Amino acid sequence: MTSTSSTASQNDGWSQSSTCRAVEEAGRTAGREYGLAEATARTLARLLSRQAKDKFAGADPAGRAMLDGLAQAFAGGPLEELGERLLAASNWAEWLEGVVVPPPAPGLPE
Repeated sequence: MTSTSSTASQNDGWSQSSTCRAVEEAGRTAGREYGLAEATARTLARLLSRQAKDKFAGADPAGRAMLDGLAQAFAGGPLEELGERLLAASNWAEWLEGVVVPPPAPGLPE
């Protein structure tokens, strides 16, 4: 048996193992969930920043930094809440009052 066929045989064993297939599928699922959470948070932060800039007649560097921090933490819930509060707020400070930015989300596991 050559080295090439031995490697092919080992790879075939990997694909036949239900445990290995389950681990592989769990990795794919985790990757999809991570990507979706990241994309959702970044999109919400970008849209909210644009809407707040229009509503409050200008950008606020501290406010933008807070939205960026929420996006980096994949904090979809707080970003959605900010979306609901935007219409009632009269300025950046009032809108962002009480918002706590969590630490950034960990990177995707290897």
